[in-house]
Amino acid sequence: MKSNLLMRLLACLLVVVMTLSMALSMVSCANEQPEDKPSVDDTDDTDEQPEEPENARIPTDLPESNFNGAAFTILEWTVDDQQTPNTRWMPWEEADVDDTNGDLINDSVYNRNAAVEEQYGVVISKVYASVNNVGLDYMTTVRSMNTTGDDSYQLLTLRSVNIGTLTLENMMHNIADSRYINLEKPWWNRDSVTSLSLGGNIYWASSELLLRDKGATACIFYNGRIAEDNGFDNLYELAQDGEWTMEELVATATIAATENGDNVWNENDVWGAVCGDDTVNYLYNGAGLKFATITEDGYLEYNFGSDEQISTLKSIFDDVMYAEFYANTFSNPNAKNVKFGNDNVLYHFGMIKDVTTHRQMETNYGILPIPKYDEAQEDYSSLVWMHHDTILGIPATVKNTDMAEIVLEALSAESYYTVYRDFYDTVIMGRSARDQQSKEMLQIIFDTRSFDPGLIWDTTPFAGKILRLSATGTSDIASLWASYKDAIDDCVTELNEKIDELES
Repeated sequence: MKSNLLMRLLACLLVVVMTLSMALSMVSCANEQPEDKPSVDDTDDTDEQPEEPENARIPTDLPESNFNGAAFTILEWTVDDQQTPNTRWMPWEEADVDDTNGDLINDSVYNRNAAVEEQYGVVISKVYASVNNVGLDYMTTVRSMNTTGDDSYQLLTLRSVNIGTLTLENMMHNIADSRYINLEKPWWNRDSVTSLSLGGNIYWASSELLLRDKGATACIFYNGRIAEDNGFDNLYELAQDGEWTMEELVATATIAATENGDNVWNENDVWGAVCGDDTVNYLYNGAGLKFATITEDGYLEYNFGSDEQISTLKSIFDDVMYAEFYANTFSNPNAKNVKFGNDNVLYHFGMIKDVTTHRQMETNYGILPIPKYDEAQEDYSSLVWMHHDTILGIPATVKNTDMAEIVLEALSAESYYTVYRDFYDTVIMGRSARDQQSKEMLQIIFDTRSFDPGLIWDTTPFAGKILRLSATGTSDIASLWASYKDAIDDCVTELNEKIDELES
């Protein structure tokens, strides 16, 4: 009874508040000019992390549909048959989970799928397939589907380095002219749509349904204690103000690096940075450069070879990869046992998913975007690393394309407001007072995610040779380019001829 009385009192109070609010609103509106009143669509800022309340969601424009318990099965890629979250290739499960278990991301994925299942009358599930011939083989499975017309899977997830065969052999459904997928919506990554399109067709893209693409985004971690000891208390501000550059990176790493006096750099010293061979690609892309782009007509255009590009790449090797106090584990034998987690490295070039290991550190750490090459560069650029990322597409064998498109769009939209936000909280968890600044850095990183068609579609050994230069101690990029230029020209010509043969 007390509860009912209280509810009635609250209801009366709410009526009074609403009445006063309406009266004030009418007075306010009477003093305003009616022209140029923005619509809901005009005020949406789709480039920012969504902060709208539940009732302000951007409409999906999807029809009301019930697919009467139809299966929506996702073929999900893995390596070495890894199927457990918190492993190297599977830091987070993004497609489907069996039940809630108290883990933030797990439960968010479960609730997202449950909401879409209820709304559209489907049953969502996943099957793992390996891209390296362990367990169920991914490529064999999709080829068999294409040969037999098998409709077992309605959605494919795959890392971008592996999409060439499936795409060029017409095994994928074109979503460019989809009735229900709107690639202009904020739950679709724009650079993935542009960089993965071929001949005006779009077979693969990245949406907020995915997490591993975000985990595979390049970034820099820094040791909070070492930064504080050296007076680097403005790193976040530099990044926020657009002044975080290669010059700042090298200068701060040089100051922080401290050899203990025995004239041997090893794990007993403080290093400027620890990096791997893929750091070369992170920094090159961070300089706002790509090895190739997709033209307006949908063809691959290889951009590398200018004096600027060659000199930029050479500078990355000479100033970072081969600096004495940079722990390049591929070329510096003294750096083999140097690890960021051991609290003796200022910077670690890595991917966002490395938070799953760094979180064990007792020392506070921060996250920064890959630096610009110089201050003249307009924007940061955060490479999505093709060997660890995830993109998605609909196989050409799908019979009910309406269902596949509707459910994919619904899952992506729901993720934008739920799973994506919970992922943010998971990445920055444990950063205490720096949580808000970490969020701002993550916002920069995720807003500037970049896919490089030159790394994805080049079938020559050139990209791999650039990586392996890290182990040689040399930086003769011009000679390496000269030796592969003809092969790359042939590769691009062949690819563009195949693009003309793709079915729309």
